[in-house]
Amino acid sequence: MKTRNRLMALLGACGLVAAMMPTWGGSAQAAELPSDFQLDSGSGYVATTDVKLSGAVKTEALAAVKKWRQDALDTNVPWPKYDSQTTMRQYLAQNGISETDYLHPKWSKELEKIALQRAVEAADSDLGHNRPDGSHWFDLKSNGVETHAEVLAWGRRTVSAAVDQWACTDEDSPTQCEKKNYLTNNGSVTGHYLYLINPKLKSYGIAGYVDPEVDYGAVWAGEANFSIQANQDELNLSGTYSFVTTLTEDRVKEGYSPDRFSWSTGDAGSMPTVKYNYFQKRYSAAGTWSSDDPAIATVTADGAFKAVKAGSTTFKLTANGRSLTFPVTVAGDAITAVTNPEAVTVASGTAPTLPKTVSATYESGKTMDVAVTWDAIPADKYKARAGGSFTVEGHVAGWNKPVMITVNVTPATVTDAAVKGSDHVTTPAGTAPTLPTKATLTWSNGDTTEASLSFPASDKYKAREGGEYTLNGTAEGWDKPLSVTVTVTPATVTKVEPLADVTTIEKKAPTLPSQADFTWSNGDKSKETITWETIPETQYASAGTFTVNGTALNQKVTVKVNVVTATVTNVAPVSEVTTESGVAPTLPASTEVTWSNGQKTTENIAWDAITPEQYSPREGGSFTVKGTVAGESITVQVKVNPAMIGLVTVDPTQVETESGTAPKLPETATVAWSNGESTSETIAWADNNGYTVREGGSYDQAGTVLNGAKTVSVKVTVKPAKVVKVEELRATTTVGTAPQLPNTLKVTWSNGDVTDEAVEWNMEGLTWDTPAEGIQVPGTVTALKQDVTALVDVTEKPAELKLALSAQTVTEGDQVTFTATGFKAGEAVTFTVHSDPITVATVDADANGVASTKWTVPDNFAGEHTVIASGRSGSVEQPLTVKAKAPTATGAAKTLKKRLASTGFAGGATGILALAFAGAGALAVSRKRH
Repeated sequence: MKTRNRLMALLGACGLVAAMMPTWGGSAQAAELPSDFQLDSGSGYVATTDVKLSGAVKTEALAAVKKWRQDALDTNVPWPKYDSQTTMRQYLAQNGISETDYLHPKWSKELEKIALQRAVEAADSDLGHNRPDGSHWFDLKSNGVETHAEVLAWGRRTVSAAVDQWACTDEDSPTQCEKKNYLTNNGSVTGHYLYLINPKLKSYGIAGYVDPEVDYGAVWAGEANFSIQANQDELNLSGTYSFVTTLTEDRVKEGYSPDRFSWSTGDAGSMPTVKYNYFQKRYSAAGTWSSDDPAIATVTADGAFKAVKAGSTTFKLTANGRSLTFPVTVAGDAITAVTNPEAVTVASGTAPTLPKTVSATYESGKTMDVAVTWDAIPADKYKARAGGSFTVEGHVAGWNKPVMITVNVTPATVTDAAVKGSDHVTTPAGTAPTLPTKATLTWSNGDTTEASLSFPASDKYKAREGGEYTLNGTAEGWDKPLSVTVTVTPATVTKVEPLADVTTIEKKAPTLPSQADFTWSNGDKSKETITWETIPETQYASAGTFTVNGTALNQKVTVKVNVVTATVTNVAPVSEVTTESGVAPTLPASTEVTWSNGQKTTENIAWDAITPEQYSPREGGSFTVKGTVAGESITVQVKVNPAMIGLVTVDPTQVETESGTAPKLPETATVAWSNGESTSETIAWADNNGYTVREGGSYDQAGTVLNGAKTVSVKVTVKPAKVVKVEELRATTTVGTAPQLPNTLKVTWSNGDVTDEAVEWNMEGLTWDTPAEGIQVPGTVTALKQDVTALVDVTEKPAELKLALSAQTVTEGDQVTFTATGFKAGEAVTFTVHSDPITVATVDADANGVASTKWTVPDNFAGEHTVIASGRSGSVEQPLTVKAKAPTATGAAKTLKKRLASTGFAGGATGILALAFAGAGALAVSRKRH
């Protein structure tokens, strides 16, 4: 099989592609193509082949074509020629073609049919665009639709791969990148690529399949048309289908097999499939069979043959006006043995169907089925109800011995059953019906027999109203029920029981019995409804007796009525009465009385007297009131609701207080109750700090009584707070310098507030040229309009603070002297060494303002430090470099490394010494405290 990829194109015009993807499926039973798949198969010898298709590829095919059309737009492919100055996008715009229409060409079902037929025919790649019968690709039409362009491809397993192969799959290959061929005009093939991008093509159909037996293992065909076709559906064929084409005579001359037949007399069967040798026997011959001499051998049009007698003849397979010929030879033969057929089994009563042929062996050694004639079979042989077996003799022409077959008869079975006699019985209610006791059975062989019949017990015949019911009986030897219908006639009344007398009260209609007791002919007893005649009121208006007549089920019944005098039988209770505490209840004036004659009347009630104490308790409660009605006792329950809280008053309703002083509020409120009582209740006042407002004002102080049941309030008036104290200010300045006084002073108020209030100072006329104490500077607190006075002390300017060290660089263990000058006489001066602060000493300055101390440098103190002298006059500092002792080189290095780490300096020892030396002569910078 060829294994390289190959493609081929012939274009009447360049074309676009759509496709579906079939695959080769072997020799599975082929299905018929759709009824509208009617294409011209050509004028040659008819040939068929099976192809397995695996569904729709329209979507994949259109997407693949769109890809290359989009590429033509994106990469500015020139059109309509490779050297055109217009790009595809410009060409579309100039010709009124939208990019949307260009990128979405239409599918054609008719073109897809043509493509599928051409893919089947192009399995032999050597044919190119020619059909197997020698005609041209453009001769093929479907329902009047023709193709204007065709492209072919072999070796690709998917439709999108085939489309890419038509355009470009290897830019370095002139046979695999037609886009490059077109753009460079290198003389190589470009038709497949133009087929994909040409905007004039509107409709496409692509189809193909994968099959290891076709050239390169797969074949695809693409067809195109300039017009948009009406039917844009897709075939969507999935499964194995049989396709028809035709072959040229030259291809038929390559041979076919089988091409001749040899039989013996009596041989028969179906003609085998004939395969053309062309293209690896892919195609089968088709047509109708015929025999030149039926006396030798016969054959039906669909291929059923029989060898009649010795001799020779010719069979033909004809289609499309062309015939394949097959020499046929029939040889004579004699039977040497006949095989008895296998036994036949039938049901009793069923005539056996014996085989029409038996197997015969001929002198030539062949075996075949031959006709046999069987002797007649008496009916009693196969109708025995008990079953059994027997043999039948048969005869074969050309064989002088009988053929024997055994017939086995299975026992007969019961096929039907029926009640013997009538299946309908009538009986009066209460009398058991007389049911049939026999059934007739019918057997599968036609026999009939009797069997006992029994029914289940049932008392439905006792129903007084009669009716009809069905009983299902069981016949011995039959597995289905046999039914009998029983009709029961209704029972009759045999006795009506007398009714007991009825007693009623005068003026009350008597209650008569609603039912009478009946006895029936079936033994039932029942109660039946009585319909009574109307009773005049005069009959029961006074004591006495009378008789009333009635009927029940058309039977006459009577009852005696005795009338007696009426009495009270019931006094309707009255509902509970609810009243408010302190309010006299309103008791019901009357109630309903029921009398023994059934009458009901409304009678007045006489109640016992009640007192205010009973209905006035503030907490509520209940009590009972007695009374009489129609001579009978009666009571009523009175419920007293708790008294309601009325007006709550507070005295006084207004209080006054100073800002910052909690007001004195009333401790109790007077509560008036709905029952007239009045109580004094403790007030729970809510927290409120409104009285602390410095500006004063007023607010409502809320409170509650009776655990929050009622709220009360008092108006609280708060007087503004007063100034209690203004901050006294004493400041210090030096000669020649005006004092810097603050802009605000602390003001303390009577409510405890302390505020910063703005102050304005008046220094006009004041001088600061000489030392002095207590110079008064007048001022005014602006918001308070209150005058204040600040006292200012003028002192001499302090001397400049200085600090001197006996040495700027020392070694651990050395003694160094710190001397500070410029401090005031007697001022405490503290000497401190940093970085880790170490207080060396605190010394009082002498009369000249000098303070001095000595300090021995501790071990492990190597590094850069700062010495600070500080007092009330300020502070001054000097750097101090401490070198480590050097008892050993290792110890000195470790100490130096440690001190360097503590200072954060990353330089070497030489740098530290240089720095220390540079600082030795520096003057201290004083920092004064203000």
